[in-house]
Amino acid sequence: MPETTAVTPKNAARFTLHGHHLRVALVLLLFGAIAVVRNLHVSGSDLEPSYLGCRVIADGAQGHLYNHDPILFNHVYDPAWIVAQTEGRIDPGYGAPPYVQTPLWAWSLQPLCTHMRYGVFKVIFLVLTALGLIAMIWLVAGHWTPRLFYPGWVALLCVGLYPTETFQYSMHLVQTHILFVLLTVAALIIAKRHPLEAGMMLALAAAVKITPGLLFFYWAVTRQWKAAFSFVAASLALVGITVAAVGPGLFVTYLHSLSQNSHVLLVAFNNQSFAAWREGQHMPASELMIWHILRMPVRMKLASLLASVLVTLVGGWMDRRASFVRPGAPPYGAIFALVGGTVFATIAWSHYYILLVVPVMMMLDAAFADGRTLKSKTLIALSLAVLALNLYPLSYRMILMHPFVFHGLTVSLVRSQFYSALLAMLGLWLVSARSRRAQTMPLPVARTRPAEEGLARAA
Repeated sequence: MPETTAVTPKNAARFTLHGHHLRVALVLLLFGAIAVVRNLHVSGSDLEPSYLGCRVIADGAQGHLYNHDPILFNHVYDPAWIVAQTEGRIDPGYGAPPYVQTPLWAWSLQPLCTHMRYGVFKVIFLVLTALGLIAMIWLVAGHWTPRLFYPGWVALLCVGLYPTETFQYSMHLVQTHILFVLLTVAALIIAKRHPLEAGMMLALAAAVKITPGLLFFYWAVTRQWKAAFSFVAASLALVGITVAAVGPGLFVTYLHSLSQNSHVLLVAFNNQSFAAWREGQHMPASELMIWHILRMPVRMKLASLLASVLVTLVGGWMDRRASFVRPGAPPYGAIFALVGGTVFATIAWSHYYILLVVPVMMMLDAAFADGRTLKSKTLIALSLAVLALNLYPLSYRMILMHPFVFHGLTVSLVRSQFYSALLAMLGLWLVSARSRRAQTMPLPVARTRPAEEGLARAA
């Protein structure tokens, strides 16, 4: 007779756990598949600069990589780019957005961009973007929000996320930002056990998207020195690799491009930064739909930079205090720092706020004691407010296509993601504070009954 495995409580729990993981994975994969199928037709305009920049380097015209229009930020009309558009079968009549990332990113894509037209390239990154998002949700639920790591909760989260402007915008543009958020979240998860690898992952994310690099200050405050030094060493190594790959001239041009972009003020509706919110109040409404390159006031540039560093230090302080009373607590402060760093970046596009799914998950997890019993109506209200500010009719982009008029007034908030990020930061602060209080509160002393006291005296 064939051998059978006895079902003990230990392996029965293992079998149940594996089935539980499988159901969560199936929900996320279904969500990702729907996202890909529903967006196969999109232009993926934000992915075009990566493809065209790669083609420009492959064609030996790397001196044109960082060319841009002097008036409009969202278009590049350059002969080398037009040639690349023709090679990739992209309509050359539409000026693609400029290339603003490290030259190493475009250089590394050459095995793809030189062997396929843009349509295939776009589908590959559409799939990668969807996989990156569901992987991020899986990691956050599995490591930081265990009360949500159930098929029902994950399905509800996906249903709420799908119609949001941040998600729809990310998929429509085929924005690779999600992949670098995933790298950042993964780096935070493994930082204590694998600090060297965490530093390298964060360096990869910061090489393409600058904002994750602020977490160096977070790691310094929380005294995760190995991860911090690994980040610095890996970043220097990437600089060396970049110079070796594309030459010192193009790298210097890249640094010059970074400097130029740091002085740019954009008040278009999809820049959801503090700078755009503040300076946009003095601009005519017509500027909301024109990506004019304006000059960033020096005071605003300094204020944004100082605020970005400050929120990162505050986030580190939050998690350092929490670690004294609750070792292994979720890094509420780290996500507080990431959201704040996005808010105070001089350019924070609407799709950057796909990051808000993380604080919403943290707030929902903290709002329920066991996944069912409600503990905090405030956190639920904040979570719903963050969701509402990313949905029609409050999100401005949707108003442009489907105006929502209530008693003669058009209902919309021009920078709804900006406001939702502030609410998310407030929620993370409350969650962190409540978590510390819950761990420091003394346990209630049980009172004995008179009969028990008599027995104790007799003994």
